[in-house]
Amino acid sequence: MIDCFLGANYGARSSYTGYWGCSNLTDTYFFIYLEMCKLILLLLTALTIANALVTPIISVTVGAGGLLQFDPPFVGNVGAGQRIHFDLRALNHTVTESSFEHPCTKLANAQFDTVFNNFNPNDIPNLHPFDITLDSDQPRFFYCRQGAGTSKSHCQKGMVFAINIDEEMFSQFAANAAVDNIVQRSPI
Repeated sequence: MIDCFLGANYGARSSYTGYWGCSNLTDTYFFIYLEMCKLILLLLTALTIANALVTPIISVTVGAGGLLQFDPPFVGNVGAGQRIHFDLRALNHTVTESSFEHPCTKLANAQFDTVFNNFNPNDIPNLHPFDITLDSDQPRFFYCRQGAGTSKSHCQKGMVFAINIDEEMFSQFAANAAVDNIVQRSPI
């Protein structure tokens, strides 16, 4: 059977010589089946590559140059299946999921939190990358947890990020962050 796939025609097994020198119809059909499988695999590979080219990865830099910011601070029109790449730079920042109302508070059922495993004092690009793939086109909100609940809170200093919102909504989100987790004290 293998000889017929390689084009050898020995003809000793039968007087019929079919497709690619196969000596019987079963060998011919099996060979056609294998060729179809290869074609399907090739098409699936091409579709995967085309999808990757059509759906670019969105890159977000986190804290580069010691700045307390995500760059860009928000992205809009991101669909399900889209990948976002976070490049965690300088110091030890996090990408922690939060909510619009409480930007500096970790969401109880957060899907994403890099925790504090990203120490990068030399600001080396992509030393600790973090990628997420979105499962919907709904708005998502994130912040850096460094200094949370203190006067050194990166979040309260504006280190927040959002997905699928516009500039006006982001401005309100950032304003919410500036006052989130501030303890109100009464004068003594």
